Amino acid sequence: MAHDSSKTHLFEQKQVQLELEKTFATYVNEILAARSKAALLHESSDIKASGNEIEDVLRELFCRRLPTRYYVGNGHIVDQTGTCSNQFDMVISDNFNSPILFEASDGTQYFPYESVYLIAEFKTKYYSANRPIHEFVAKIKKLKMRLKREDVDPMYIGPNIKLGSSFKTDDHRKYSNPLCKFMFFLESGDFDLSQVVDLYSSEPIECLPNYICFLDKGMLQYAQVKYDDNRELKTVSVTCVPECAKESEEAPHKWWFLEYGIDSPNAALTLAHCYFATYQSLLTCRLKALNLQPYMNTFSRIYRAGTYNK
Repeated sequence: MAHDSSKTHLFEQKQVQLELEKTFATYVNEILAARSKAALLHESSDIKASGNEIEDVLRELFCRRLPTRYYVGNGHIVDQTGTCSNQFDMVISDNFNSPILFEASDGTQYFPYESVYLIAEFKTKYYSANRPIHEFVAKIKKLKMRLKREDVDPMYIGPNIKLGSSFKTDDHRKYSNPLCKFMFFLESGDFDLSQVVDLYSSEPIECLPNYICFLDKGMLQYAQVKYDDNRELKTVSVTCVPECAKESEEAPHKWWFLEYGIDSPNAALTLAHCYFATYQSLLTCRLKALNLQPYMNTFSRIYRAGTYNK
């Protein structure tokens, strides 16, 4: 049978290349539309609803893009003792093992700590006077101080399954379930790196945001920097979970601000980087299957105590 080269050529011409930038540009437009609607609601004095508009569209964006193994919601984290965290604008948890304990009538959700991969805070605009990054770090520190969950061994594979000590792995971490966290600002406002230098120098790295996204400007991220023989910048390799970074004297990690700018294509690039950093952070974290029995025991004790006190 003769081969028709013209048909092959025609097929090759019709192949379509995905333009990732345009895809994320549509998401940027959705976010900006939500901001416009939020501004109208804010003018009508419905301040709570105005904040929800932006949070809802951002959570929906991550929900659409992430695999079904991840549950995207918002609310509080609870540990096995019943201790509860502050509320977070976005919580990503394990969708296969009881992603939430329960949901209140106002939609606020309560997540078992063992099932939580990531927390995030969303802001419309950065105002230095409000110290939003400092406030977020304070919430992270409070969560880590008050709530407890067992560290997951890097050799852990699944329920009752763990790699033997003779198995070689390049995983240098002491635990494989770091709590990932980030902030997202639509507008950078009066942000300047000098405002957070002391914070980033004094706080433990596990209490700092993995990265901070400013849609109109760029991202603050932890990166490994390499120079050429002339001491010119050669490569910047971003580390999405700083506390799990493998340090090197030859190429030390530093906090870098990767600036893209306010133009629409650049905003799409910023959003794309934020999404992929989030996805990579989730892949870095390995959770154990949730055991609900301790939670049931705790809530049973709380219920009995409440009954006896009446």
